[in-house]
Amino acid sequence: MPRILVIEDTPANMTLAADILESAGHVALRAFDAQEGLALARAEQPDLVLMDIHIEGNIDGIETAARIPSSYHIPVVYLTAYSEEATLERARATKPYGYLLKPFSERELHAEVDSVLDGRALPTSGDLPRLPYTRAVISETLRHSPPGWLFTRSTTRDVEFGGRRLPRGATVLYSPYLLHHAPSSFPDPERFRPERWLSGEHTDQPYGAMVPFSAGSRKCLGDSFAMAQSTVAVATIARRWRLRHPPGPVAPVRPAVTLGPRSLRMICEPRGEGLGRRSRGAGGDLVDHT
Repeated sequence: MPRILVIEDTPANMTLAADILESAGHVALRAFDAQEGLALARAEQPDLVLMDIHIEGNIDGIETAARIPSSYHIPVVYLTAYSEEATLERARATKPYGYLLKPFSERELHAEVDSVLDGRALPTSGDLPRLPYTRAVISETLRHSPPGWLFTRSTTRDVEFGGRRLPRGATVLYSPYLLHHAPSSFPDPERFRPERWLSGEHTDQPYGAMVPFSAGSRKCLGDSFAMAQSTVAVATIARRWRLRHPPGPVAPVRPAVTLGPRSLRMICEPRGEGLGRRSRGAGGDLVDHT
């Protein structure tokens, strides 16, 4: 039976990869950092290593992968959602066996929510730091499809901007949608990839590249509350339900005060492995789901 070592620091991704391997009849060995991965590679001599390129720690996934074939003669396949060209160039230099792309998967969201809530129906404030993938899904939604798509500002003095002279009192329009879809700030911008908020890609963005709540002195005062509220809402829904489009075309996006379809009907499907009719709420009280 083939033994495959998975080196991945995101619990949701680890669970997903291990489940797929084990369902295919393989043995999945798990390591959540580089040092643990190197130790398991030496001790277990697996048939293959699946390596997260962006694993955190003193050495990254690429350096870890470079050590494994040379020391233990084990082939390595990289796991990556996306990497900039410089990172991919470093990865190619290690002569990996191949690459596996990590697309957004509803299973990753469900795996994280199930693990953190552990049978509870409702998350608490203490759960929020333990739901990074859920928050990344929300951040990527706000990037990819920001409800506020066009705003205005007025200049308070004469200024030169983008090679143009703007007089005091001029009205300036800017679009979060266009900013969020700029390839220079967000590689592969049309693709929905929550992993971009987990891999460190967003730390290289220029100021103002991501402005779902605006910025500066006019920034929404409730942005942190809105993110926390959205994380709780998504985790609560995802714990029990899957949302599906009904058959037929999806209503087109229509720009108005907000950007989005004017009507979006969804079907709520109970998750087969979800909660029963009653479960424990955030305070320990029984919640009836009927």
